[in-house]
Amino acid sequence: MKISDKLSEVTSHLNDDRYNYLIVSVAVLNILDQDNRFIYCPYSQINGITKVGNFMWYEVYLDILMPPTEILIYCDRSITRNNKIDFLLNGDELLKEKRVNIN
Repeated sequence: MKISDKLSEVTSHLNDDRYNYLIVSVAVLNILDQDNRFIYCPYSQINGITKVGNFMWYEVYLDILMPPTEILIYCDRSITRNNKIDFLLNGDELLKEKRVNIN
C-alpha cells in the first residue's frame, strides 16, 4: 500500500487541516522520496528530529531512531491550543498523535 493511501485511510475521519506534520523514519523517507508530491527542504545535518521536506499538506520531520515501519501524525502547538479551546467551549474531541504502521 502506498504511504499516501495509508495516510488518507487513517486521516479520512479527521479534519485533515488539524494535523500538520509527520515524523518518519529513514525507511519511510526513502519511500516518500519516490513520490512526486514530496518536496525536500534544505537541511545541513540531522540533529535529533529534523525537518526534511513537505508531503501533501504535511511538514515532514526525520527521526533516525524511529521504528522503520511507523509514521507519527501530529499537530503543532498553535493547532493544539486551538483544539483545547474548542474542547473547552464546544466539547470537541481533543487531538492526539496518531501512530500509523505501514506494514
